[in-house]
Amino acid sequence: MEVINIINKFEDAMEEASTLPFSSKKIIDKDLIEAFLEEIRCHLPEDIKKAKWIQDERTKILADTKAERERILLDTQETVTQMVADHEIVRIAQEDARQKIEEATEKAMRIESGAKQYASGILDEMQHKLQMKLEEIEKNKRELENF
Repeated sequence: MEVINIINKFEDAMEEASTLPFSSKKIIDKDLIEAFLEEIRCHLPEDIKKAKWIQDERTKILADTKAERERILLDTQETVTQMVADHEIVRIAQEDARQKIEEATEKAMRIESGAKQYASGILDEMQHKLQMKLEEIEKNKRELENF
């Protein structure tokens, strides 16, 4: 900022100024003081504009950063929510699959048991019929021998 440079030059001029004898007071040319003041007046509006611009840019950067932070937080929250939902969907699907496998296994066991009982019943009936035929054959054989 130019005003600070001018003030530094003014301080240097005061340091270099001659002092009054037996005093700490300095003698500075009035025209030099007026020149410094005029330079300050000229540059002050420009420096104030620069400072305002810097302040505005700082405010804008902070606002942009806050908006970006909020967007990132929202995106992150949505991602986490989706991941949790995906995980929940997978968990539900796995539970559903486990339950269906369990039901299918039980049904297969019932079908197998029913099939065994059915086959056993048919075999028992066949055995009974064969037993009756064997007895009839034995009877016919005895009748043939007795004839």
